[in-house]
Amino acid sequence: MPLRKELLEGILRMDSILRQIDRHNKEKSQYGLSILEVRTLQHIKEEGLSNPKDLAEHFKVTPATITAQIDRLVDKGFIRREKSEKDARYINLKLTDRANNNLDEIIEDRLVSYDFIFGGLSKEQQESFLRGMKHIERYVHKKCPKI
Repeated sequence: MPLRKELLEGILRMDSILRQIDRHNKEKSQYGLSILEVRTLQHIKEEGLSNPKDLAEHFKVTPATITAQIDRLVDKGFIRREKSEKDARYINLKLTDRANNNLDEIIEDRLVSYDFIFGGLSKEQQESFLRGMKHIERYVHKKCPKI
């Protein structure tokens, strides 16, 4: 089989595996969060506050996708919408106490759940894999800056 085809099939298999793991983790977790929801909470925590437009741009998803995600996080009690103090037409997103009190645990649970993926690799193999992913990311961003 040509290397190009093997690489594509490997990427597709890895994507499928990661999606299945995320689905399993979401069902198993007491919080019921997808990896994108966890990353959204982490982003809001790092930024202090955010708004739907910034989140959609950061994650490169449509406004409809981010709105649905925000609705789920509001319903689960992890974020709240607040009118901007500068301009009441804009909405800011803030973490709730539930998110602030549990986010480190949620992230650690996710890290542990992904540990087994790389558990079969030596440290050198893990480092090589990481270098390869970083190289691909830099190359793609250089060739296609909007990605």
